[in-house]
Amino acid sequence: MIETGTKNFLVYDNGGPVDMATARTIPDISTLPDSAFLRLWAILALLQISRSTFYWWISQGRAPKPVRIGMRAVGWRVGDIRPLLAGQADTPVDPLVTKVIAAGAAKRAARKAERAEAERLARKAALLGV
Repeated sequence: MIETGTKNFLVYDNGGPVDMATARTIPDISTLPDSAFLRLWAILALLQISRSTFYWWISQGRAPKPVRIGMRAVGWRVGDIRPLLAGQADTPVDPLVTKVIAAGAAKRAARKAERAEAERLARKAALLGV
């Protein structure tokens, strides 16, 4: 994990690195209340993941949805982000997501069994010369 508090972190904005004089400081969330908000750049720096991965986690129910904190700004509550930092991002939060994942795995297993059966029948037919 990245050190937090007074350490500066090079944050990329619009594809280019930010000058170190304007670099943002990663917040120390252990001192923040659960009701405090974090912006996206801080979450990405703390989790060490890309923006697309974080938004994919949100779509899969593995990360909390953002909260609107202004007309053009969103943030995430520290209390909602702490479980992600504790390594609980691998388990879906939403039970519906768990059902969808299980159903997809069952469909893949059924297709794999069908292909194996078709290959077995094709080998048998080839041996019999049919």
